[in-house]
Amino acid sequence: MHRKLGRGVRRLVDAWRSRPTSVTIPLVMIPIGIAALILGENVSRAFTNIGGGTIIRIMGAAMLLGGVCVLVSVLRSDPLQEMIGLSLIVFGAAIYGCGVILGLRVQGIVAGMGYLAIATGFLGRVLMLVREARARQRSEEK
Repeated sequence: MHRKLGRGVRRLVDAWRSRPTSVTIPLVMIPIGIAALILGENVSRAFTNIGGGTIIRIMGAAMLLGGVCVLVSVLRSDPLQEMIGLSLIVFGAAIYGCGVILGLRVQGIVAGMGYLAIATGFLGRVLMLVREARARQRSEEK
């Protein structure tokens, strides 16, 4: 048990050193997702303004599950798990970004666009993982 924990911590540290953004942001989505699930629309003034209690909980679930999937993918060195996790985070970040812009209008542009940029960046990583998987599959078929 102790060895497995040590190996997992090492993998997490190595992943953080080699790709800090694609590890740190998904892990931070875990507490954000928990807060959104618990607090609902009260977690964000934007979602209070648009009455988005259910929407924010869906976003929270996507971010929580996505963050956990990325954590598991790092511990297991599993690119498919990472792709699933990042896809959930893309979905959650897009919901939040759009909700902030709609709920706060001009005051939400900076935060909303920031989350949309996170979604776009992680979508790029997902597409890269898909391309790598296809290339690997083609090379195995030959």
